[in-house]
Amino acid sequence: MGGGGHFLSKNRIALNHRADEMDLRGESVLPRIVKIEPFGGKPGWGEDDPVWSERLLRDGWRLVSYPARDPFAIRGDLGAKVWVEFSPPITWRKPNPIYAQRYSLEMSILGLKEVDGPWYLTEHTVIRDTNKPDKIGRTDWADWSHTGDLLFAMDGCLYRVPCKGGTLHDLASAVKVTDLSRLRFEPRESPEEAKRWPNS
Repeated sequence: MGGGGHFLSKNRIALNHRADEMDLRGESVLPRIVKIEPFGGKPGWGEDDPVWSERLLRDGWRLVSYPARDPFAIRGDLGAKVWVEFSPPITWRKPNPIYAQRYSLEMSILGLKEVDGPWYLTEHTVIRDTNKPDKIGRTDWADWSHTGDLLFAMDGCLYRVPCKGGTLHDLASAVKVTDLSRLRFEPRESPEEAKRWPNS
């Protein structure tokens, strides 16, 4: 259990590790200006959550729906297409940074661990000022840009929906910014300069 954390500032890192897991291993040395501290009230007792949920809160998302039973305590069927399904979904909402009264973005987490699919099954929906839901559908990620445009990732591609003069264009007008669907991960050795802290 545990892992991950947050960069609280340039010189402060909160690690999601238990007390006996906080020591550096091997010959690793931290610069004196870097301070390490535990993440949250129960560091090391959760993995993606609470690290992910704390980041969402920090970035302006608000939790609006959560199953009555803790979904992360459910043990699903490992042989199923989807290991665990959340009912109702875990739902977060974030207002548009420029037109907060007109548009919000909803992220619904439908389940965990899909066979030959993502770890988190997510859908995104734009809520317009008429309270009309405008579904983007299954997506890997979505958020507002600082200009109020909508950005989302789907099937290895990144899309942008412009928001001009207070009007968010229809989702059908989404512009494909880039297509990364043919790229594949490959092992790479870290360069020497990346293996040590700056000024250490």
